Amino acid sequence: MPPCSEFIVERPIAHRGLHDRAAGRPENTLGAAKAALDAGYAIECDVRLSADGEAMVFHDEKLGRLTAQIGDFANLAMREAHALSVHDSDERIPTLVDFIALIDGKVPLVIELKGDGGGADHLALAVAKVLDASALNIAVMSFSHRQIGQLRKLLPDRPVGLVATGCAPRDLDEHRQMIDIVDFVSFNVDELDNAFCAETRERELPLICWTVRSPEQAERAYRQCDQITFEGFHP
Repeated sequence: MPPCSEFIVERPIAHRGLHDRAAGRPENTLGAAKAALDAGYAIECDVRLSADGEAMVFHDEKLGRLTAQIGDFANLAMREAHALSVHDSDERIPTLVDFIALIDGKVPLVIELKGDGGGADHLALAVAKVLDASALNIAVMSFSHRQIGQLRKLLPDRPVGLVATGCAPRDLDEHRQMIDIVDFVSFNVDELDNAFCAETRERELPLICWTVRSPEQAERAYRQCDQITFEGFHP
């Protein structure tokens, strides 16, 4: 296992925090992060860049699923984004700075950089600036090979991971392009049984998966990976 990456697999990872919309803590909010923290889980979150260059914790390229506003997230300045209610709750879209400050190094954090939408080419630099003085048990990952390359240069002492899906030969060849420069892999739970994941394990790189939604699925996933990213139940 690569140096300083053991924390990635030490405990189950709450997908976008321990979110529960009915309880007033939507995904990727401070409330969801606090619930995961209180339960002792590691936390996964997604980040995008605001129009004025702030790393914000938000999953979608479009605003409509998670807020009452329509349009592209990338068109909002940080203050505009932070003013929006998430799923009509009391929760607002947090900055990555505030998200990390809440967790305060008490549990591991895995940050996924979103590679689509406006600002994606500059997101790695914004995240790297936030992490410069942050706790050590924070990892970064992306589907985007370009972002992974940027993160590897900007954060040489942080675990950098590949998020991946797809088991066709062409998909596996694309995944292998990254295996020599990443420290861990996060793969689709429904596709873990493939040659690339087997090679990941042979190299003793941490292998986590997304997104596990039941105890039965978790039991199957643990047979092939080191840790799960979960939602909708307590593993």
